[in-house]
Amino acid sequence: MGVGHRQFFLTLHSAQPQDKAKVVKRLQQMNHIVWYMVALEPYTGRENDDGSEHKARTPYHIHAMFRVKNQISGKKLRARWVQWWSATSRGATDQDVYERPGEGSYADNMNYITKVPQDEHKSSEQLDPEPVIWPTDYVEEPGRVKVSSEDIVSYAEEGKTYEDFLRKWPAYMLHNGHKVKAFLKDYKPIVKEKQSAKAHEEWVKRNEERKAAGMNDVSRLMADLFPNGSGIAELRAKLKLPGQ
Repeated sequence: MGVGHRQFFLTLHSAQPQDKAKVVKRLQQMNHIVWYMVALEPYTGRENDDGSEHKARTPYHIHAMFRVKNQISGKKLRARWVQWWSATSRGATDQDVYERPGEGSYADNMNYITKVPQDEHKSSEQLDPEPVIWPTDYVEEPGRVKVSSEDIVSYAEEGKTYEDFLRKWPAYMLHNGHKVKAFLKDYKPIVKEKQSAKAHEEWVKRNEERKAAGMNDVSRLMADLFPNGSGIAELRAKLKLPGQ
């Protein structure tokens, strides 16, 4: 895990039931804690990668998931937990503190230790009947709006302006507006080329349809103004020519 993270997921092996309260106390003493969850789970029917039965030194392991307000070093945090766990759990080693990137929402983490997803827990016997979750009424902050590069390009090719982007993705534009503005400026000539090529393809297609129906070709001006090849009377009305 790299440096500069706010959310963490630790699994502490070589655990005993009495260690659960110690983990909770340690989390309570952490600075800038946003939320934390602790679950004591037994090893049941666990297998090694080669299919053999896993024989743990203790019958339990502990999940400690938590989020802090400020970014902190994942490497340093793990080193501190290793040192503490080695002193707390007799016989524990560096390998007994397994760390993976903390991910998912508060609700996702709660589901992990309270439900039985097929890819994690094989049965309810592996769940802690009394996990510690604090606070229980935590309200997740809305995440940052996700807009992919494909979304930007697709919207630009529709001929949308910078103001259109502001209306569609105001929260995203608050942080990335300057990048989008620069992109639209550079991409504008390409958009015009693509739109011109598309209009030409449509014009050729309509002429082919008119020829098949025994009709005269539609002019490029007529094609641009009237997609369906409308007549001269509608053209005069559109342009407001004299003699209407």
